[in-house]
Amino acid sequence: MSAFRRWRVLLVLKPFDVFPPRAAPELQEARSSFSAAAPSRCNNLKILRYLDDRCKVHKETIKFCQDVLQRRSLEWQPMLRNNLSEPIHDVDMVVTVGGDGTLLQASHFIDNRIPVLGVNSDPTQSKEVESFINEFDATRSTGYLCSARRENFEQVLDEILEGHKVPSEISRISVTLNDRTLPTFALNDILVAHPCPATVSRFSFSIKCQNQDPSSLLNCRSSGLRVSTAAGSTAAMLSAGGFSMPITSKDLQYMVREPISPKDMDTMHGLVKCNQSMHAMWYCKEGAIYVDGSHVIFQVQHGDTIEISSKAPTLKGKKCLHPQPRDGAPYPDPQPSRIPRERRPFESAELARARATLPTRRTHESTISTISLRLLNLLPRSRGRHHTSPSPMRGGLGRRRQHPP
Repeated sequence: MSAFRRWRVLLVLKPFDVFPPRAAPELQEARSSFSAAAPSRCNNLKILRYLDDRCKVHKETIKFCQDVLQRRSLEWQPMLRNNLSEPIHDVDMVVTVGGDGTLLQASHFIDNRIPVLGVNSDPTQSKEVESFINEFDATRSTGYLCSARRENFEQVLDEILEGHKVPSEISRISVTLNDRTLPTFALNDILVAHPCPATVSRFSFSIKCQNQDPSSLLNCRSSGLRVSTAAGSTAAMLSAGGFSMPITSKDLQYMVREPISPKDMDTMHGLVKCNQSMHAMWYCKEGAIYVDGSHVIFQVQHGDTIEISSKAPTLKGKKCLHPQPRDGAPYPDPQPSRIPRERRPFESAELARARATLPTRRTHESTISTISLRLLNLLPRSRGRHHTSPSPMRGGLGRRRQHPP
């Protein structure tokens, strides 16, 4: 380890108070005595024991990471993520221990010079999820942004210190509100919506590019507007029907949530290229810009203008660790290889390629119809009646719905 130079590392930790405290022993005995009359009490005790185990695993992972840093003779300092209030300086690397939420919160205080390594302290265990499926949800942080766990943290750290692995430049979102750039850059996504989820969000937007005419203005009444980075495309954007993007992509993906009577649905979902920006106008009395969840919020009101782009400083993330190139050549940005046969109106080529890689319901039902027809042809013909295979557009097993192209 003599080859390691003395790095300065900031260890950002997920706090322990996110786990509810377990009941006192006397209360547990009282609960167990009434378990026959109130079976739900037993379920509560199981949840409390489960949370105790989660806290224990988290503490053990923190201690393990601290021991590894200590053995490497690094200058390191621990800090709870809730205590972050100023930009992080004077360190060579930030290591977060927790989940995606811990890394997201730390990223708001990191510029484009300091790399960050995320350690998932307690990954989801599929066996636990299956065993508790009828009692409670045992899933934990996805850890998509984290590139290490307790089992491989020491190996990943050594590869970084020895220079065998280099970080990737991950795009972030810059938001300008009334010509004032907001101080927090989003690593995952932003949501522009009314604070009340039951209230309609009214806004309009267009896509602009330098030295080119902007796109047509789209007036929207919906549940809000979500814009994600490539790193955040596998989170809420994917759950809403979007598509995952290569994590090193510089483009942004946007989606209008639950639009009311849109003239063209294809314009409600698309890409903002790295040389483009989205310009929106807010028409509700009140609204909010949520950055990477609900912890960072900026208020907006009627008449405010919002500019969204990927012009924010990138983040040196350790999610996409790859070998150092020998000749210094840049790594190619992976792109979907499948090209769709047809392209929807106003749809970019990149969005069309990505859409083509996803299985569609229409293709699935067409396959079922074809299989049904082939099976019917193998059946014996009925006596006295002329047997014909049902048409997929009419009745029978081959029947399917008509979908617009």
